[in-house]
Amino acid sequence: MDLRSFSLSLSGRAARLGEYALENAGTLYAYAGVFYFMEIIYFMVAMAFLYGRVPAVVTGLTLSALLCLQLIGLAMRKEPFRKAQLFLMEIHAAYSIPFIIGALSGGLSAGGYDLIFTSLRMLLVAVEIPGLYILTDDRAKACFA
Repeated sequence: MDLRSFSLSLSGRAARLGEYALENAGTLYAYAGVFYFMEIIYFMVAMAFLYGRVPAVVTGLTLSALLCLQLIGLAMRKEPFRKAQLFLMEIHAAYSIPFIIGALSGGLSAGGYDLIFTSLRMLLVAVEIPGLYILTDDRAKACFA
């Protein structure tokens, strides 16, 4: 195989991968949305510290149920859930990027769980930024009812 046919093959594969991401955006981001449960756990720890166990558990259960409904609706390719996912990703990215920069610059002490949550936020932001473009593409919008 010569170099020209390899580059054509590679560009063709990249184009097919891009089409796959656009056509199956709902399913892909429903699977990626599972990582938001870690944010709910992180939030529950903060709530338990500030307000006690009962409000933390009630808040965690409520947010988990709402996230479950969101992920199911996104996997079923429903238009209101696509819009809700865009809102969720935009708010989470806007919150997480300064947090990640602060954590990486040494502004926060990094313990065991802090490193896990920071790396999870980095993973989510790496998925969310392209997701904002993918879920607003006309071809991806057409897949949602």
